[in-house]
Amino acid sequence: MDPERVRSIIANVMSVLDGSNERGTDLLFGCGGAAGTILLWWGHLTHPAVFDALFLQGRLRLLPLELLIVLGLPFVMTFSLANALFFKKPAEKALDKPNGLMSAYFQQQESQRKWWIGVISGVASAINFLLMFIVSVL
Repeated sequence: MDPERVRSIIANVMSVLDGSNERGTDLLFGCGGAAGTILLWWGHLTHPAVFDALFLQGRLRLLPLELLIVLGLPFVMTFSLANALFFKKPAEKALDKPNGLMSAYFQQQESQRKWWIGVISGVASAINFLLMFIVSVL
């Protein structure tokens, strides 16, 4: 698959994940990511040669689609569930919307929280990949 196409897919998925306005949508994406991660691990544990052939055989044959699947599913799960747990949705924000001097501070705090959720989701994906690597080597 073309790397530009993969970048486009990633941008679209992030737009959908970040733009969801309902907690139920975030939970749906989180559960879908969890189910996908479970299926990924089931496939990895029942057919370990696939991971070995794609990532470990001395030649760097990392295709963007394989990386998107292996790293993307845990990222989507973590990102969506964290957004569902730690963010107020627009309907809830309207009730306690800060005005005046402190509004910029609250916006900065929310932006920083979103940044940390993205970082933690990336770390969760990397840990998942590392665990798959360790299981393959053992």
